Amino acid sequence: MEAFEMELEQLELFAESLSDMDAILNRFYRYIHYYGELHINGTMEQFSAREDVSLEIAEEGIFEGYDMIKEYFGFMPKLAKKPGVMIYHYVDTPVVEIAKDGKTAKLTCLASGLDAAAKALVQNWIYGKYHVDLVKEDGVWKLWHVQYFRTFETPMTIGWLKEQTAHDKELVHPELADVYADMPKGAPGSYPPDYPWPKHYDPERVNYLMPEPPRAYDTWSGKTSMDITRKQ
Repeated sequence: MEAFEMELEQLELFAESLSDMDAILNRFYRYIHYYGELHINGTMEQFSAREDVSLEIAEEGIFEGYDMIKEYFGFMPKLAKKPGVMIYHYVDTPVVEIAKDGKTAKLTCLASGLDAAAKALVQNWIYGKYHVDLVKEDGVWKLWHVQYFRTFETPMTIGWLKEQTAHDKELVHPELADVYADMPKGAPGSYPPDYPWPKHYDPERVNYLMPEPPRAYDTWSGKTSMDITRKQ
């Protein structure tokens, strides 16, 4: 009888882990869909309302707190009204680790896609990586820390060997100036001052494109997106 109860408990834990995995991926995928649709309310619904919730977008920095994240996404309704705008992002190769205590989870995946702004003659390839911390609140998984590390963004007519930071030009393009003019400035990003590799793909240097996939862990003890295990 004792062996049966132990086996039943293991099956219940396994079933719960599968359910958690689906919920974690669906939460993140909803964020990706709503972001691409420039749907600010749908995007924000995926985040926890904790005080320490945060969003990091490449070199734009870290935005901490629910209200600051929403202020950052304030460009969405403006960009959505522009004729000829398209954002089409997709993610793949996810690696998910759920803490043994079941309270948090970490997700890393590759991200790629394209965007277009016809009036600005923008049509770019976009590649990068995500590292996401999620927290379980009253049985519901929510985004806690979302970090996007841009590998490159390049015009389709040029390619990533020649240009890697086309997004910077998009931010200051006259056709899009009203969209991005009032965006808040983020706090310094996660890259340490002594980070030995370029922050985005550089055809002239040795590259190591962060983050690494998460490793198994027992309980939350801090962000691990900048943990480096490869020897230089």
